[in-house]
Amino acid sequence: MSTLCAKKTMNEFDISSEINQDLICHYTSLTTTIEHILFRSKLRLNRFKNSNDPFEYNEKFFTYGFGRISNNNSVNKKAIGSNICYKLKSYIDSALFISFCQTGLSFEKDSICYLKPRMWSQYANDHSGVGLVFSKNELVKKIAENTRMDYCCGKIKYNKYDVNHDKYPSVEIPDECDFDIDQILRYYKDIFVNQMLLSKHIDYKDEDEYRLIQFDNDIDYSYLDISVMVKKIVISDRISDFGESVLRSYAEKLGSQLLLLNWSFSDVSIFDITTAST
Repeated sequence: MSTLCAKKTMNEFDISSEINQDLICHYTSLTTTIEHILFRSKLRLNRFKNSNDPFEYNEKFFTYGFGRISNNNSVNKKAIGSNICYKLKSYIDSALFISFCQTGLSFEKDSICYLKPRMWSQYANDHSGVGLVFSKNELVKKIAENTRMDYCCGKIKYNKYDVNHDKYPSVEIPDECDFDIDQILRYYKDIFVNQMLLSKHIDYKDEDEYRLIQFDNDIDYSYLDISVMVKKIVISDRISDFGESVLRSYAEKLGSQLLLLNWSFSDVSIFDITTAST
């Protein structure tokens, strides 16, 4: 492969500036990168029902309760409780998301977002795919500018199984007859977004996941324009000659760095091959 020559002739890339929490990496296949992301200059946000996490793809349900229920208005309160749960479910079900790996807090090589061997194996076609590196702050700014709907973003919190938790999330309805339904909705939206959309089981913790989430009931997919936002295109040592050639062209077009990873017995070397001859 042409990359073998590049590895022998290029100096190893200095990673001292890469231990930066603003860097996030989206791992994906070569085909998706070339035919969809870079060709269209867009990232696609998907429904949670398309996730491979069983806590996310299963349908969400909500229950409600009251501090106390008076006989003279219990029917009305039940109707209000059902309506609030319906609106919360509709809101959570409207979420679209895209995931990234975020550079961690350890200030070590192992924490760099695009140097995760298991992520390359699981999400980038066993090292024949691609890692696209972005500025987290730039992406958050972009989604804020381009969405007409609610959005949120954040680092995933990882939790153990909660055997004492209710099977379904519960909404506590105040007993006062003049309570503000919109205020209740806003309060529980924040709670359930964090519990359901920004939390995962602790088994996933090494992914250091960061998510962008948009809420829209009217579409099945949402697209985020990433024109000239790709900081680095990272490839691993199983990339094909064709893939490297096409990605080199995109790197030149976008003004992005093209990095090659070379895995050894117990370490990984990084080469800047942006201008390397193939």
